[in-house]
Amino acid sequence: MLIISLYILLLLLVFGILLLLFFLRNPDRTPPHGDLILSPADGLVVDILEEGNWIKIIIFMNFLNVHVQWVPYPGKVTSIEKFEGPAKPGFLPEASKNKQVVSRLDTKIGEIILKQIVGILVRRIETFAKVGKEVKIGQRFGRIVFGSRVELWLPQGRAEVKVSKGQRVLAGVTVAALPK
Repeated sequence: MLIISLYILLLLLVFGILLLLFFLRNPDRTPPHGDLILSPADGLVVDILEEGNWIKIIIFMNFLNVHVQWVPYPGKVTSIEKFEGPAKPGFLPEASKNKQVVSRLDTKIGEIILKQIVGILVRRIETFAKVGKEVKIGQRFGRIVFGSRVELWLPQGRAEVKVSKGQRVLAGVTVAALPK
């Protein structure tokens, strides 16, 4: 009986390690060529909003998605700000007020905002980009550990959205918009 219990414990431990490795995977991706704005995250486009001077593409990441974010468009990182907040599920509209990191990029089409927003489980955001540094399209930007939402804000009138609500997207691969 003790040996069976040890085997079960070992199997659970191995399963847990494999699940963690799967969740924290960081695959190589090759972005398509051209003047394109790419999806910064894997996941499901849950909304596309036009508010004020912005077009917002909202992407929900479930636990099966890669949780690394990629640079959607080349530019210079002008600011990275951290904001505290609640922990609502990432697919809800109220999640836009959750704990988040807001990064601003100065690009040839104007300012682009990338919001990394935590979900309900774990509240840890890593941002690999640094203020004052140039970033290239398809470069790794950050990761939301067990996170659940990314918002890409594009300047109104400067980009034509190419994704639609309900569409599954791949970070650094799917064309989210075309610059105007």
